[in-house]
Amino acid sequence: LLQSGTEYTVNFDLGALDNVPENFEKFSFQFKTIAQDLDLYVDGLTTYEYTNLKDQKLSGRLVTADIADSTQVEKSLAAFQDGAQLSIIWNHDYGNTHRFIVEHVTRGKKASEVKLVYNGTPLGVDRNQEEVVPVHALGDFKVTHMSVVHEPEQMILIHFSDPLKKVQDLDGLVKIDNVSNLTFEVSDHDIKVFTPYRLSGTRTVHVSPGIKNVSGYKMLNGDDR
Repeated sequence: LLQSGTEYTVNFDLGALDNVPENFEKFSFQFKTIAQDLDLYVDGLTTYEYTNLKDQKLSGRLVTADIADSTQVEKSLAAFQDGAQLSIIWNHDYGNTHRFIVEHVTRGKKASEVKLVYNGTPLGVDRNQEEVVPVHALGDFKVTHMSVVHEPEQMILIHFSDPLKKVQDLDGLVKIDNVSNLTFEVSDHDIKVFTPYRLSGTRTVHVSPGIKNVSGYKMLNGDDR
């Protein structure tokens, strides 16, 4: 593989391959490979089993600007909870997107956090950063984050601290300003919100108390974002 972020000069001897006019016998051109970089994206915490909310896993992605050796990518990330290093499993089958799962994150009676430390040195990138992911206490059932997914179809993804009851009536509990006829899909810790048409601009999503977790416990506080 060519080295990232490097300029190369190619000298081509066309005259050695065919009879061409003298001024076309040799020519040169230059190109530069993509400078390597990496970005960290956190997808969220989920449970292994609905019957055990204490044992969780943290999913995320390391995205490199250029092709990278999987061994070096794995050396670029470490995860810690309460000072102890956690194990990470990897899936490198997505091109420059390297998916990871931090295993066996403990969710206890008190809130804690997972610290993700990513260091670009193994990839030749001048970057050393940390990202802190909150681990909510048991019983603290709430919205943790929202995001907009545009492909393959647009939807709003609402992620919760607890896995959700699969069958429940969400009409009136999840709203978007000036948009009606929403449809919903519950999947593990997520509510996927689909609109009748593609949205643009800025909208506020309102999540009301009353949404149930897998145990039937209702969320007590709403969330507007």
